[in-house]
Amino acid sequence: MPAIFAGGEGFAVGVVDFSGTKASIDAHMEFDSIISTGDEPALMAFYEDKSKPAHYRAAALEVLFEGKRAPISGRDRAFLVNLLSDNDHEIRYMAAKIVGKVKEKYLVRQVLQLVVDDPAYTVRAQALVATRRWTKLTHLFFLEKALEDPSGKVRKEGIVSVGNLKVGELPPAVISRVEIISTTDPAPEVRWAALDALLAWRRLGWDSISGLILDDNASEALRVHAIELSDNLPYAQKARLNALRDILLREQSIPLIWAAFQRVSSYLTDDPAVDDGLAELLKQTPLENTATVAIARHLKSRGYFVERKDGSWYVRRI
Repeated sequence: MPAIFAGGEGFAVGVVDFSGTKASIDAHMEFDSIISTGDEPALMAFYEDKSKPAHYRAAALEVLFEGKRAPISGRDRAFLVNLLSDNDHEIRYMAAKIVGKVKEKYLVRQVLQLVVDDPAYTVRAQALVATRRWTKLTHLFFLEKALEDPSGKVRKEGIVSVGNLKVGELPPAVISRVEIISTTDPAPEVRWAALDALLAWRRLGWDSISGLILDDNASEALRVHAIELSDNLPYAQKARLNALRDILLREQSIPLIWAAFQRVSSYLTDDPAVDDGLAELLKQTPLENTATVAIARHLKSRGYFVERKDGSWYVRRI
């Protein structure tokens, strides 16, 4: 496969499914042949042929703009503006992506308008990603729209863009809104981004994450991330130790146990309840990895017999 199909510097042409129809296979072969020659007029003709699958036409656009950097020509800029309103969402997505790749900051507002108007959540999310490096407080209208979006992917990208703004410039209502999102949004990735934004603004407190760390209904990955973020809160050390000890006593999730164990193991010099809980956990898991080996080592230091045999852990107090 020619290197150009995989994308040049700064570009990555998406992997497309050409395993289905004969038309799709033919389009793949034709596209592969055109880019091997670097024939720009042929690429443009391929893009303009609407009988071709949209994902291949979008890939042709990406190759056409490969290597271009702002300031691009007025003709190219006008072409991109038209692409942003194309009937096909894959073309609009690629147009937004290209604006970001070529660093054409003069089209930021046109791209951000997609956040408000575009019916495809993938395009709305890409519009936020593509313009992030130039997003300013004057674009807050678009970002606030993103925070209300029905798609978790769009809300997450909106939070990331808001989080890149300086906290001193933001209206207090926006900061409060992000705080609320960090505890209430139904999508874990959105809450994750909100917590990261609060940390970047130095607005993350123990109260922001303590409930999440112990929330059995929250996603495992989000709870682990909250534990990791608590490393940035040294003033809450005592409260954190109590919460992490609670996790060691009642959780069965290895990733959660491991995140907590790494942070409190040096304090577990005399805690039989925690040691017994870890021993039961080790007995019940067949896993042998960094976490379970470290827990086994800890238990041995606490006077347990620990042996790995036939894919299982054998643990007993001596």
